Amino acid sequence: MNSTVNVKYLLQKYKSHFDEAQATVVNTKSARHDIYVEMEISTQTLRERQMRALKRWQEEMNGKCAAKGEEAILVTNNVDLEGPPVGFRFISDRFFNDPADYSPVDQNELK
Repeated sequence: MNSTVNVKYLLQKYKSHFDEAQATVVNTKSARHDIYVEMEISTQTLRERQMRALKRWQEEMNGKCAAKGEEAILVTNNVDLEGPPVGFRFISDRFFNDPADYSPVDQNELK
């Protein structure tokens, strides 16, 4: 009789521990899912901010190009969440030195 009680007690304990473990797994999966959803939302928000910043920068660069009669440029970044460069200096004029400053290159030296 005593061993039957022990078996029942052990089975109840096992079921109780099993139910607790299962609830923990479900809660952990739910919490993990919530974290992934938050990460995805924050990544989408950062991506939207980046796209707006790149769009403004593209418009600024194209305004400078249009003022010089040059073609428009397209700015994209599909690699990371980095925005437009800081301290970028747009150069639309070409400056050439006097050709006399350059010495002729012997083609045989390049081989």
